[in-house]
Amino acid sequence: MKFKNNKTSTTLSFGMGLIKMTYLSDNESKTITELNKFMGTKRSFISTEKDLPTLLKGIPPYTIDFIEKQDTIIAAYNCKKAIVHVKGEHPYDFTAYYTEDIQLQDPNWATPFKEIKGVLMEYQVEQYNIIMRFTAKTVEMIEQDDADFKMPDDFKLVSPKEIDEIHETIKGMNQDQ
Repeated sequence: MKFKNNKTSTTLSFGMGLIKMTYLSDNESKTITELNKFMGTKRSFISTEKDLPTLLKGIPPYTIDFIEKQDTIIAAYNCKKAIVHVKGEHPYDFTAYYTEDIQLQDPNWATPFKEIKGVLMEYQVEQYNIIMRFTAKTVEMIEQDDADFKMPDDFKLVSPKEIDEIHETIKGMNQDQ
């Protein structure tokens, strides 16, 4: 995850690098650009805050309890604790940690964790039949290139239907394993 001027760039790579998904989030204009490299093709899709229910449809619903006085240190930052209760057919709970010491305006507006006002330092998300757990290892305050927060010219802008087809293919790949 990279951030600059209330913009974030979050990249997930899997399948030995055959699949790479980058989400460019502009916290002020409330837009998200998905950059999707899949099997040698580069596609992108731009959505807005009103599209969030559709974007998050594959993620089970959550409720969050904020836990007082159980802070911890992650990547040299003081982090507060939250318990996330995942609803659905097979409910479960997990612990998430976040810091309010990194100044980023509304960092979780486009995630299921929008109630959390700090930067997530440890959390998990279930998507495409995979539970992914993320923990920050280091935080470096370095100058970021503005280009890292813009759609590259070599990505083709596609329709919601086309991006959904890619997501379904990825989901299907995970069901086969």
